[in-house]
Parts: sequence; structure tokens; C-alpha cells
Amino acid sequence: MRAFTALAVTTISLAIATGVPAYAASAGSAPTTAPAASAPAAPASAPDTARGQAADELDTVYEVVKTAKGYAITVFDPAAGVSNAQLRSELAKAGHKVLAKGTNPGDAIAAASGSTSVTATAAAVSTSCQAYGTAREWCGHRWAANGFEDPAVYMLDHTSSAWPVSAATNTWYQAQGIDAYYRWYTNGCPGGGRHCVHVYNAYYGATGWAGLTTWGTDSTGDYDNTTNVTVKLNDTYGGTAANHRNVACHELGHALGLNHNTSTGSCLYYMQGTTLYPNSDDFNILPRMYGY
Repeated sequence: MRAFTALAVTTISLAIATGVPAYAASAGSAPTTAPAASAPAAPASAPDTARGQAADELDTVYEVVKTAKGYAITVFDPAAGVSNAQLRSELAKAGHKVLAKGTNPGDAIAAASGSTSVTATAAAVSTSCQAYGTAREWCGHRWAANGFEDPAVYMLDHTSSAWPVSAATNTWYQAQGIDAYYRWYTNGCPGGGRHCVHVYNAYYGATGWAGLTTWGTDSTGDYDNTTNVTVKLNDTYGGTAANHRNVACHELGHALGLNHNTSTGSCLYYMQGTTLYPNSDDFNILPRMYGY
């Protein structure tokens, strides 16, 4: 376990849902692979600025795609200077079927499946979703502990040195309730109940997004959180080292089950910026989500 370090403050607003995987924490041995380096003490972030609840930051851009296993739910995060409305427009031009503003992905899955049980599950998950201060859970996106004290999530890094995936992972490792570990992708996923998130970078094109995170579901609509979570970081928009750290921190937060924040003092604020770290609310919500 790690000593809690308060950072800055965030709000995710999300009511995505289908099923919540079992995640009750149970005693077990710690993961066998340590993070790339010991997690540094998190520097204090800039003061948080709470934003209006009706503002654009509470509108998240989603796409739901049918797959062979079930559905893939992607959250797209805008590049610097791009509004959510502009992002939707650019994605539509590129052939993406993004959801209309305010549409719950869980409801979209339920409607597409035509299943009343999926609809009921989506409603139940939405009402049980965690919130803390300005932080919000990405509803239904929780990792199973699988015999460990906390879920063990390995970030498998496929990226170039321009993207500080290791540093961002080590910051998230300081959170209680879930253990985030860094691992170079050629070492593979360690298995044994540990989860893995593949993190990629490439020139994905000028379609308005700086980063995205995709979670998959199985055929019943339950989140397939064993193998099917992916992060992509877009080289197209360039940016400074601080921008890259902000985007990496943001997307890894989504991969741990967090949604957007209404505070500019968190890397999970919906607009790309230069805030490098999660805030204290992001850290406080994770143990509440994972039952610590």
C-alpha cells in the first residue's frame, strides 16, 4: 500500500453503463512486477477551479461500436483549442458514429441490443456510480481484484519517448484502492489475474482528438475488463512535453475507471492543458470505487 498524497482536484461526469464486473477486494499477494521506478512524491498542482455544472466540460464525446465480442465504448478527448462540438463534427467527417450530446453510452448499448436486462443493468449502474468532490467515476468501468488486495493494472507501453507513460503511471501508482504498474510492451501481460492496458501513439490524423480510451464489453454488455482496454495518444497535434504529460495522465485516468473533471487543477479536466497531475478528489474517489 502507498501513503496517500493529495494532488489537485477533478470532476468526471459520466453515466456510461452496462454491467459492473465483480471487484470486491480480497486478500492476496502483491503483483510480482514492480513499477518502472518508485513512485515520486506528487508535486502540488495549481489551485483547483470549480467549473459550472452546465458548462461544456460536462459533455463527453463517445462512440459505441459493435464488435465480435460485444461493444467497444470510446471516449475521445479534444486537442488543444478544439471544442466538443468541433470534435464531434471532425469525427463524423472521418466516418465515426459518435453519440449525440448528452447520450449515455449504456443507453445506446441497451437500445442497440434490444435487451431489457441490459437496459435494467445500465440503469442500476448509473444510479450506483461514485462521485467525490469534483471527481466522477466512469460508471461501470471497474477492474476486478482477482485475489489481490487491490486490482493490479499494467500499462503496456508501445509509445515513443515523447510520451511520458512511465511517469504518468508512477503518479497513478500513488492512488489507494488500485495499483497501476508500468511495463514495456515486449515483456507482455504478466497474467495471473493482473490486467493490462495497451498504450499506443501514432499520427492518427487531424480529427480533433489528442487522446482516446476504449473499453470493450462482452456479448451480455458487461465490461470485458480482462483484456480489452486500449489507450491511443495522437502525435498529429504535436504539443509540448507538458501537453504530452497532461494527455497521458488524462487517458490513464480513464483507463483506471475515472471520467472527466470540472476542475482545471486536474489532468482529467475535459480540455487539454498543462496540468500534469490528478487532484485530491481523483485520488479520493478511487478507493471508494474499489472498496478499499
